[in-house]
Amino acid sequence: MVQRIVAGVLGVCLLGACSDGAEPSSSSGGEERRIPIAAYEVVPRDLSRQLMLSATVEPRIQVTLTSRTQGIVADIEIGESIEPQQPLFTLANMNELVIRPGVSERDIRHLEVGMTVPVRLDSMPDKEIEGTIRRIFPAADQSSRLLRIEVLLPEQSFEQGVRPGFLARLPLIVDPRPDALAVPAAAVGESGDQRYI
Repeated sequence: MVQRIVAGVLGVCLLGACSDGAEPSSSSGGEERRIPIAAYEVVPRDLSRQLMLSATVEPRIQVTLTSRTQGIVADIEIGESIEPQQPLFTLANMNELVIRPGVSERDIRHLEVGMTVPVRLDSMPDKEIEGTIRRIFPAADQSSRLLRIEVLLPEQSFEQGVRPGFLARLPLIVDPRPDALAVPAAAVGESGDQRYI
């Protein structure tokens, strides 16, 4: 089968072996041999194949930070811009929650490292936690004249609902005198270096 394009519009198919059931005429008599033809219309078509791709938008440069300790990321805001040498976030160890209250210089002498102290939280008024004094700072604050102590809360405090930022109160008893006798100050008299009731 041979194909031929006519004027860019019609395609002519020469069917040499096809006839309407009649044998082709002999060329011995000088007559031209006739072969039936069929015409087809050539129509331009767009055979392009379209692809639809999808992907997630992401930054070209990403920096991965690996922590050497276990903790919870705190003090971070998504989308915040940063500058070189600027701290990115705080990695908090929730197994070591501490309180750092200030103590007057008159009462600090009654406290020592390792002493257990009661801790009460405003968010948990019916519960008292037992903390331990882990550190006594060596110098007082210049403005308040208070010395800070560091009280370590129990390891399971975070699981019990304690969160960083909660307000804690420490009802400490210093210079205890359980068996002391007390009288009104007006009942005490002085004579020289001696006092009497």
